[in-house]
Amino acid sequence: QIMGTKTVLNNGKNSAGNLTFTVNVDGKVVKANGGGTITWQATRTREWIEGVSTSTWSDDVYLITGSSSGTSASGTSFKHTILKALRKEIGCRHFVSGQLLMQPENKAERLIDYGNGACDNEATVTINGKTFTITLR
Repeated sequence: QIMGTKTVLNNGKNSAGNLTFTVNVDGKVVKANGGGTITWQATRTREWIEGVSTSTWSDDVYLITGSSSGTSASGTSFKHTILKALRKEIGCRHFVSGQLLMQPENKAERLIDYGNGACDNEATVTINGKTFTITLR
């Protein structure tokens, strides 16, 4: 069962003249057969920095900031914080730049770096000072 709310608020233009939106999520997934409950709360800001004046969606570009937290079906908590704005180019499948800090309960933090702007499926993950290249799916 999927439950919750998602609200999107159009904040108008910011000081840079870009439209911004605040996205709030309070969600829950109750898994079947006593599989547990997943919770997720998030507050993000989406800044529309390119493509706003065209009718073509594929040239739209957003910068996303904010954080989220929740619990897994087994009750383990987690927190995600965007440290450097995630750049989402709608024409690309994955983020092209930005950094996300993942903090799972009782595990080492993970820093995900989406790169320098290339439209590809690669990122790096740093755990305990060791950096690994990963392929995004």
